[in-house]
Amino acid sequence: MRDLTDFFRAAGAYGQPMSIRLVIGPLALCLIGAVLTIFLLRDHTADTPARKVYPPDLVYGVLAYDLTDPAPTSYGSFVADAVHLDESGSVTEVNVSLSVDNRQDGPINAPALDELRVVTTDGAEATYLGGGWRGDPVVHARSSISGEFRFAAPPAGGMLILEYRERMTGTPIRIAVGYALEHSDASAIQSGSSH
Repeated sequence: MRDLTDFFRAAGAYGQPMSIRLVIGPLALCLIGAVLTIFLLRDHTADTPARKVYPPDLVYGVLAYDLTDPAPTSYGSFVADAVHLDESGSVTEVNVSLSVDNRQDGPINAPALDELRVVTTDGAEATYLGGGWRGDPVVHARSSISGEFRFAAPPAGGMLILEYRERMTGTPIRIAVGYALEHSDASAIQSGSSH
């Protein structure tokens, strides 16, 4: 019998460290999983919805993002949220709602007016009429800003492309914002009727 009790004592001595190992192993895996989850969720705060990123499309021979598609930037994303084309006057007025999402840990400046322009696919540039960013043009870490901008489309009309040229990059981000109808040039009509 002595051999049998020695066997159970040995099993008890070995069983205790074995049960501790069985508890510590899964506990360590759970802690590692929790830490990874915290780091992943840090990039997706509750107040900023995640947007799916699509590649640009070929629009009238120009690679351009679609309306509401986030265009990736060095700091986050740039989006043309909405466009309204007003054809009622002598020129087509283009009203563009823009937003910038800063995903960095530090502040950035919102795109300056000289970094934004509306052009046709033929290269004619629209005239800036007004508008700008709402509030402070500094976009704080992990936040966003929006604004409204107005342009007068070129009289020749055509496909309109919003261009944003980030200072750090050479290639502008292009977003297709609509098609303007051709308008006869008001100054040419006035000068032609005066002769």
